[in-house]
Amino acid sequence: MAFPIGLLDISPVTLMILGAIAVLLFGEQLPEVARSFGKKFSAFRRSVQNIQDEIRSAAQSATSELTSALNTSADSSSPSTSTESSGSNGSERKRRSRESDEDYEEATAPKFVPPPSEAVARPSETGVTRD
Repeated sequence: MAFPIGLLDISPVTLMILGAIAVLLFGEQLPEVARSFGKKFSAFRRSVQNIQDEIRSAAQSATSELTSALNTSADSSSPSTSTESSGSNGSERKRRSRESDEDYEEATAPKFVPPPSEAVARPSETGVTRD
């Protein structure tokens, strides 16, 4: 049985070997080393989370600015565009609305015409008899 840790799959034997190496290297100081490692690791995770939050907020503000710029330019230039929201993430998409049926092309497909059936002559109809 392997325990997935990050991208590595570590087996119990490998964990015991790593534990033995840690005890040999740090001895009695192992609890303090583990505690400091845990604190540094949690601080690292918090800083990564803060960076991700900053990136998300910058992307959200850029998206909202772009959307508002598109809305104002679309409202002033073309009355044939309409805005529809696209679901749970709150972003908006532009879609063209038809003003008349002239813009609409009906889909066409070839019609299936079965081949002409050939009349199969039966022996009794042709006057040929079986012996």
